[in-house]
Amino acid sequence: MPKLLLQVVLGFAACGCAFGQPTLQLLESAPTETTLDRQDIPATERVWAELIDNAKQSIDLAHFYASNQPGSRLEPVIQALQRAATRGVRIRFLADEKFYGTYPDTLDRLSAVDHTEVRRIDLRPITGGVMHAKYLIVDGQKACVGSANFDWRALEHIQELGALIAAEPVAQAFAEVFKDDWRRAAGGGATEAAAPQTAAPQTGGAGPPPQDATFRGEPVRVTPVFSPRALLPAGLAWDLPRILEAIRAAERRVYVQVLSYRTGDRNGGAFDEIDSALRDAARRGVDVRLMVADWSKRPSSAAELQRLQAEPRIEVRFLCIPPAQHGFIPFARVAHAKYMVVDADVAWLGTSNWGRDYFYASRNAGLIVEGSSFGARLEQFFLTNWESSYAEVVDLARQYTAPAVAEAPPTDAATLDANGRWPRPTQLYQIARVVDGDTVHVRREGRTVKLRLLSVDTEEKRGPGGASSPTKPKTRYGDETTVWAQEFFAGCPGVGLRFPGGVEELDAYGRLLCHVVLEDGTDFNLLLVREGRSPYFDKYGHSRLCHDAFVVAQQRAREALQGIWNPKTNAATGDDAAVRRPYGQLLPWWGARAEAIAEFRSKQAEDPETHIDTEDPTALAAALERGHRVELFGTIRRLADGDEGELRVVFRANRGDPPVIAIVPPQRRAGIEALALDRTTHEMQQNYVWLRGKLTPGERCYTVAAGDVEQWRIASPAYP
Repeated sequence: MPKLLLQVVLGFAACGCAFGQPTLQLLESAPTETTLDRQDIPATERVWAELIDNAKQSIDLAHFYASNQPGSRLEPVIQALQRAATRGVRIRFLADEKFYGTYPDTLDRLSAVDHTEVRRIDLRPITGGVMHAKYLIVDGQKACVGSANFDWRALEHIQELGALIAAEPVAQAFAEVFKDDWRRAAGGGATEAAAPQTAAPQTGGAGPPPQDATFRGEPVRVTPVFSPRALLPAGLAWDLPRILEAIRAAERRVYVQVLSYRTGDRNGGAFDEIDSALRDAARRGVDVRLMVADWSKRPSSAAELQRLQAEPRIEVRFLCIPPAQHGFIPFARVAHAKYMVVDADVAWLGTSNWGRDYFYASRNAGLIVEGSSFGARLEQFFLTNWESSYAEVVDLARQYTAPAVAEAPPTDAATLDANGRWPRPTQLYQIARVVDGDTVHVRREGRTVKLRLLSVDTEEKRGPGGASSPTKPKTRYGDETTVWAQEFFAGCPGVGLRFPGGVEELDAYGRLLCHVVLEDGTDFNLLLVREGRSPYFDKYGHSRLCHDAFVVAQQRAREALQGIWNPKTNAATGDDAAVRRPYGQLLPWWGARAEAIAEFRSKQAEDPETHIDTEDPTALAAALERGHRVELFGTIRRLADGDEGELRVVFRANRGDPPVIAIVPPQRRAGIEALALDRTTHEMQQNYVWLRGKLTPGERCYTVAAGDVEQWRIASPAYP
């Protein structure tokens, strides 16, 4: 049967034409330009639109955020909501407060519609989490829950999986959760401090009895489950114990797909309940398979997956969605589904990734489904992914690097070709001076502009001036590279310039940070690494223009023993002693810093008002004015003793800018000092730290009360 006709038939049943019998069905989103589309599973946007079009009285939506784009697959869903409001259906949309600053337009559009109310909830001061659930309730009788955010990308460029349950008792359980959260949220986004909390935090709630239903005509039993434990309405079930119960009861196999899998939380705390259950199952002879998105190739996450992969009877794979043919799409082209199936008979499908915060701090929702018909179909869905060309076995020997998630390419969306060339530059600037391999001057708009080439760091030339250090010694090869660069640019007709994101920035020395592009489009920065004249210098973050190309160029140069990677380079000759740069120590240090910066960039892109760089005076001033708790990210300049015995942790700031100073009271110093923050001030150590707190004005500085160990986190990954 053609998929379009099948979707109409299934949608007809979903909209209340199942003869009064409770029914369960799957719905999916398959990324365009892939072969992951299942013909027998209707598309998410079609089910959403049909449910909304058939609503009679009420529609309640709870979503992490809302983000639309003209002409997208989400637009018909929004138009369906507008039509429902026109016929008098009451619409309520509950979203997370912190993401509103990133994606305000769609929520503002909906709030302007008659019979529609939008509220934003901030769970951070209550549980420290976010409103991460994604569900829809229609007329108090049907509930739709799954991994898909109310985001155009979720319907076109991300693999998602959800379920629609047409059973009033289950829908009412979702309605209870929605009612509690709606009450906690106020119209302007503030949290009601006095809102009643009907949680059962000690047990998490035993939950209601399973609801009998059918899946494709076969009997199943469905139980709604929710998190966090501390915000469960009375009588509802916490999802984590039910997931653990299913794993512990497994006899043959456990198949799991989630976006991410972590055994720790953002504060460094342990979360081993699920990990221990999976390992115990494998030791009992159960076949355990875990599939995660390639976003988990970040070294700290990949290391956890490699440890799990090393266990007998456990196999872990990445599911890698290829980039869209027309160019990079931030926060897209990823496998985002979240489900588990045990022995093809018991399943969990929900909105949680597998990490502590999702179960203990953030609002999430899901279903436990018992029945072989549903379990077998979910297992088939898993195995199709598992055996597809998009699946990649986690390699125990590989050092993974994080894929681009948040950073967009240059504003013109140009990309490097296979030869490391950009489109030919349309504007050339005359070379005025070549200082060394990574610093040149050009004539631009009638004046001389100093350039500092991004992502490269050639060796220091010898001679007077400039300081030498253990990490940056003056070498003979520094002299050679300077002469080579001067000869390379001699007679050059001019060069083009490229900037990450099209934004021009200066470093602390007033130099313009950029890539130099030759007349034929060759990236000179990349050429330096390819020829072994520079390492890939990611101490200040991965390249936002061509990270992968730099990684490959450095790897090939090292394998070929070119330039700095040749043992003979800078070796002792005659009266010259051997002076070498310690790349064996520098590369792991730079890489650790780069991963920490990548984590910050990703979080800041999601929530720029909360995640603040301690060297960004504008963001600090705005955060102080808002008065909210923030997540500070930066490096420590020094630790000092205060006049009253307190520990004062001074963060680095640009010259002339007020620094952030964390104040630790005397009685709390021992706990904070045990974190070894002083190590982060050393060279060739991972230098970045996170600090959660509220900024207050100090004398020519910002201060943060920081006596709680849980406020601090040394940025992952750990020291090399």
